[in-house]
Amino acid sequence: METWRGLLEVHVLPTIIKPIGICSVKGVSEMKVVKPDFIVAGGMRCATGWIRQCLRDHPDIYMPQREPHYFDRNYEKGVDWYLEFFSSYEGEKLAGEKTASYFHYRDSPSRMIDMNPDVKVIVCLRDPVERMFSHYSMYAQTDETLRNQGFLESINSGSDFVNWSRYAEQVENFKDHIPEKNLRFVIYEDKDIDPTLFIQDLYTFLGVNPLYKSPSAELRTKLGQFEHNHWFWRTLSKIMLHPRAPLFFRQLYSEIRPSSSGSAIDEEIYKELSISFDDLPLLEELLGRKLDWRTRKYVTV
Repeated sequence: METWRGLLEVHVLPTIIKPIGICSVKGVSEMKVVKPDFIVAGGMRCATGWIRQCLRDHPDIYMPQREPHYFDRNYEKGVDWYLEFFSSYEGEKLAGEKTASYFHYRDSPSRMIDMNPDVKVIVCLRDPVERMFSHYSMYAQTDETLRNQGFLESINSGSDFVNWSRYAEQVENFKDHIPEKNLRFVIYEDKDIDPTLFIQDLYTFLGVNPLYKSPSAELRTKLGQFEHNHWFWRTLSKIMLHPRAPLFFRQLYSEIRPSSSGSAIDEEIYKELSISFDDLPLLEELLGRKLDWRTRKYVTV
């Protein structure tokens, strides 16, 4: 029969000592990130914040909370500046980051490969008109001109919202630079079918335990289109979904938040804007799948 001391040494102490190990005591370990193993590169308003939170939940993954924007607008600041974003790394199996605008910046994939030829890249794509509306709703909160113009006029006035939703050229750019085995395109709408399976597929792609169930998979993790269009819920969500808020806050908010299924965009507006996305047939060819997007039914081959 094992003694209490034996039980303690064999079964209890390892579970206590191992997690705190050499990483959590300043000066004991020199472990640091020298290059990211993976990058969530976009697109903007395509659930990349939710993806980041679900990946951060995994015990084998480290990701900083903030977006470095290194491979687009901060590249001249240098690699040492960039790696400071990983200063809290404690020896996790993988380290990565998320900056949603990388997908929309032409030089991003070549810069990523220059830093790490084996880097894995995740890109999430969303119905282009829905993405535009979500993007507009976010910007209109602080831009009075956009708010006064309204959605359709803001789009037709020559903003970048359309270019950011024309995905085919950007997908080609990433496919030209990132090896196919290291590049994963996922579709925003697929996460609504089975969020846990959606994230576990990304765990498999990254090479960590795919059976881990993220506590954030079924939860809201940041402000969305609904919050940007409703003052009360926008204000409440800034508190409940704050990155440092406890998991319980996200669970509670996800329970009380009204359902926002379905599109808030008028059908005629949808038809008018869909003509800007004649690249969708090419996008389907590049992705090797049909896209069950509302925009797609208005685009003729």
